[in-house]
Amino acid sequence: VPALALRCAAMSNTPALAYGGDETGALVLDVGSCTTRAGYAGEDTPKASFPTVVCTAEDKPASSKGKGKAKAKASQEKDEEMTDVIESAARPEPSAAAARWRVGERAVAARQDGAQELRSPLGEDGSVADWDALEAVWDHALRERLQCDPREHPLMCSEPTVAASASQRQQMAELAFEKLGVPAFFLAKSPVLSAFATGRATGLVVDVGHHAVSVTPVHDGYALQRCSIRSGLAGRALSGAMLGALEAAGTRVRPRYAFSKKETSPGEFEVKDMDVSKVHDSFKRFKQMEIIHDLMESTCHAGEEPFDEAQMAKVPTVSYELPDGTTVEMGADRYKLPECHFDPALYQTFAGAPPMPVLKPWAAPKEAAGEDTHMGTVKGLTGMCLDAVNLCDVDVRRDMYNSVLVVGGGAATKGLKERLDRELQMNAPPSVKLRVVSPATAAERRHSAWLGGSILSSLGSFQQMWMSKAEYEEHGASLIDRKCP
Repeated sequence: VPALALRCAAMSNTPALAYGGDETGALVLDVGSCTTRAGYAGEDTPKASFPTVVCTAEDKPASSKGKGKAKAKASQEKDEEMTDVIESAARPEPSAAAARWRVGERAVAARQDGAQELRSPLGEDGSVADWDALEAVWDHALRERLQCDPREHPLMCSEPTVAASASQRQQMAELAFEKLGVPAFFLAKSPVLSAFATGRATGLVVDVGHHAVSVTPVHDGYALQRCSIRSGLAGRALSGAMLGALEAAGTRVRPRYAFSKKETSPGEFEVKDMDVSKVHDSFKRFKQMEIIHDLMESTCHAGEEPFDEAQMAKVPTVSYELPDGTTVEMGADRYKLPECHFDPALYQTFAGAPPMPVLKPWAAPKEAAGEDTHMGTVKGLTGMCLDAVNLCDVDVRRDMYNSVLVVGGGAATKGLKERLDRELQMNAPPSVKLRVVSPATAAERRHSAWLGGSILSSLGSFQQMWMSKAEYEEHGASLIDRKCP
């Protein structure tokens, strides 16, 4: 990592902003397709974690009038201690764009009749689809959840392996400096940060995320973008397949807000549907997906061998109780669903499964991109890993095989790492030493990019790499491509 810092600093001919020492008070922000994480550099867990969803706010945003009245009352009562507390609690007002949105739990915590559509600021391919909504997410994470003033802290942000365009990176720099007023800013690739989180600067990072599964070779702290591959067969698609299969079998997945539950006798409950006709479909879908995610995490397991319908029919079922008390017996499907990561053709066999998202390939050649409009040609994790390594230079392929890192929320599936290890052992060249690793806990796998950003931005040798506000004002937002390669 220090070597990376020196090389990146040498790429800029402008004076670097040095903070000196390891304690910079930097903020680390990771806006993922499912969850947003925020916290302080140097810590081992994010202070805030909330869903990456927004909806328009119908009520007026809170203002400082309440604090002003409280301060006036405290002054009248000559309560100097209370006045100091109120003054210390004052925070910068949210931006005009942020005030128009409810973010995270505020958007989904309780049922609201007539509520607006829930949506993500990110598009299907990970690019930013709504800049006002993204600004609201950043503002909510930093000012409301961390309770800090962004103008007093450098900001480290993660980004996808391949940005949608150079203008998008520049817009993120403009958002950081113009809207939040941060003194320094840095953009880092998510797979690079995930590698740093495990103490590696080189390796093949397999990120099993919510919107996409990506395989990215990282060499000496740089993401090899032309060798990166992604697929749309990720957590959201599999959750949709499971929900469709349950509904096709006649099982209603009712969110907690959609029914009332009353105990009629010890251990027996009466469940009545409530009128939820005014609730937006996106809110219902979000709450259903929360239940499905928990079901999958509790019951699904990646098998040691390829899925066999006849053999798995003999596997004992596992019971899962839905919020309304309905018991679901999970049999072969709890092995079949994770198997879709290795055999995408199985996705079609789930009744009611939505069409799988087909993402635009990154810079990899079409024949190795792992994506096609025909389901039968979509490659699984094993094929994607092999293609990504083969796209690399011959000199670095051995290093890729020697350090395959599995991260992301989907990596928490039981047995997934072991199955990928087994598949690669059978398909990788016999002369290479293969090693597949993953963070020890599910939380570390989910937060790997944030943890890597926390480690990197707290290093003293990294401080010369920040893009300072003075540099931004002198050279403009286009400098981000040189400062943050």
